Amino acid sequence: MNLKTGPFRYLERGSGPPVLWLHGLFGCPENWTVTLEQLADRFRGLALQLPVDHQPQRRPDEFRSIGQLTEYVADFLDRQGIERTIIGGNSLGGQVALDFCLRYPQRATRLVLTGSAGLFEYSLTRKIPRPSPAFIREQAAQVFYDPAYVTEALVQDIYRMLSDRSYVRFLIRVAKATRNYNV
Repeated sequence: MNLKTGPFRYLERGSGPPVLWLHGLFGCPENWTVTLEQLADRFRGLALQLPVDHQPQRRPDEFRSIGQLTEYVADFLDRQGIERTIIGGNSLGGQVALDFCLRYPQRATRLVLTGSAGLFEYSLTRKIPRPSPAFIREQAAQVFYDPAYVTEALVQDIYRMLSDRSYVRFLIRVAKATRNYNV
């Protein structure tokens, strides 16, 4: 399965009714590889890279709201010629999927959420320590059902991202947008 690039970065696999998968804040389309493979015989699966990743050229400096990400998703679907889709997401991707369903109810046939942000949820009130590989590993272990997904490569990728001050400032804007928009 090859990552397609151009105006959008995404994975695609299978045929049938379309299913769009959206990753979380530190995620990427590859997070959905197993899901795309498992459903390929019945669905056209697409996993879109949201414009919130570590690469500066792939994130908008003017990011201010979940609505911007929702419009990005709508634009992607338009360019793919997809009028109606099943949409699913994890964490931030779940919040965008929820927003998409609210803004475009006629375009969403089903909604699948996995650990979605944007629901009225418990928020962190304790002081978050300076990120370390151990802290990242501990937090990631709470996110994944299967601890095998908390690889050393994942921990190091996230640590590298959190060591980039410019990206951390961007993440704070994203975090504020998610916090201020509960469904």
